[in-house]
Amino acid sequence: NSDTFRGTGNKKVASTQRTALSIALGGRVDLSAMKTISGAKATYLLAVALLEVIRFVSNGGILNGGSSVSASRSAFSCVFNYLKSPNLTPAVSQCLTATVHRALEAAVSWLEDHISLTGKDASIRESTMYAHACFLIKNMSQRDEHIRNISVNLLIQIRDKFPQVLWSSSCLDSLLFSVHDNARSLVVNETACAAAIRSLYQKVVREWIIISLSYAPCTSQGLLQDKLCKANTLQRSSTTNDVVSLLTEIRIGTGKNEIWPGIKTA
Repeated sequence: NSDTFRGTGNKKVASTQRTALSIALGGRVDLSAMKTISGAKATYLLAVALLEVIRFVSNGGILNGGSSVSASRSAFSCVFNYLKSPNLTPAVSQCLTATVHRALEAAVSWLEDHISLTGKDASIRESTMYAHACFLIKNMSQRDEHIRNISVNLLIQIRDKFPQVLWSSSCLDSLLFSVHDNARSLVVNETACAAAIRSLYQKVVREWIIISLSYAPCTSQGLLQDKLCKANTLQRSSTTNDVVSLLTEIRIGTGKNEIWPGIKTA
């Protein structure tokens, strides 16, 4: 029966594509979790995974356009867009999430491979690192909690792998001021979402500053002072008050697992 053979062939093709997809995702998604994904969908997801990794392997993940490297040119903007697609099934969402993590691995690998560069090339590498970090910081204000959580996870990995982002003026600007700038896009009935985003930013900022102080207290204090001056010049009292309140609430403290002895305020 030709229909039977065709059906068997289609199943084999689908199985082959799902296997290839699992390999491309670095084994982050088990084949058993992909059983609801058709052969055609598996082929599409495989193409997405390969394309997004190539973006980072080729030049560190910076998109064409513009003379300066900024958060808007981070290729993470492309890979996260897939997660914003409506009505994603759990299996597809899991594969796309794995693709985001594979993209980060490619970005980290590129940054590590270019660590010995000097001059202009070193500056490009540094700008690339900061662009990705700033994008992830801004992405923490997304309505989708899953996207917010992934963004934080990736940001922490970059921060821990490349501590120099702690003293990036652009990264600290994004941390301290993005929550206010992005909150404007939320409508009145999204107060719960706005509160969750604000709480997330506060947690990340606290950790960021405490860690930066542990590495280089003088540099960190000078940078924070500059940001407080900037907050005062913004002429937005709510922003200034929030930033000052956040910084003065940071206590670095008494427990044996704390970084600094005693209680200090930033």
